[in-house]
Amino acid sequence: MFAPYILYCAVLKYILLRSKFLLISNKCKDL
Repeated sequence: MFAPYILYCAVLKYILLRSKFLLISNKCKDL
């Protein structure tokens, strides 16, 4: 019962980190 919740949190964190990385890379390209 706890496994799906942990997996969901891990995926959510991964997506957030990836989106932040993409935003930073886009800003670097603009500069």
